[in-house]
Amino acid sequence: MNRFVNILMLAAITVACAPKNNQKQTSTKMPMPGSDRDEHGCIGSAGYTWSVTKKKCVRVWEDLDLKLLPTDTKDATFSAVIFSGQKDTAEVFVPSLRQSLLLKASDKDTWSGGNGWKLSKTANGAQLLKDNAIIYKSE
Repeated sequence: MNRFVNILMLAAITVACAPKNNQKQTSTKMPMPGSDRDEHGCIGSAGYTWSVTKKKCVRVWEDLDLKLLPTDTKDATFSAVIFSGQKDTAEVFVPSLRQSLLLKASDKDTWSGGNGWKLSKTANGAQLLKDNAIIYKSE
């Protein structure tokens, strides 16, 4: 008898929880992996971003020529630099910016661009400045 009562209770719960004919079932579809391609076809969720100098999708931590650490020790992100083949352009990936910065060589050790950005080689490596303030420097 006890088994019969358990079966009836299970059936009642199943019927009670089933959607009624007039109730809509909602489903949240998860996006397909890799479906977040940008206008260049780079898959952001896989870590790819477009590089103007390389003319392809890159993972900056794999393709960088220079890694710069923030001078603010509370900031855990790094900035990456990819140079063009002739090193006449430095493409700088700053985490807080939506797009990379393209800095043009003004001499063999300095690249500058609009809005006060400047990359320069130093005796100890390199530094990235914004409005003459050092915000990133090499290790």
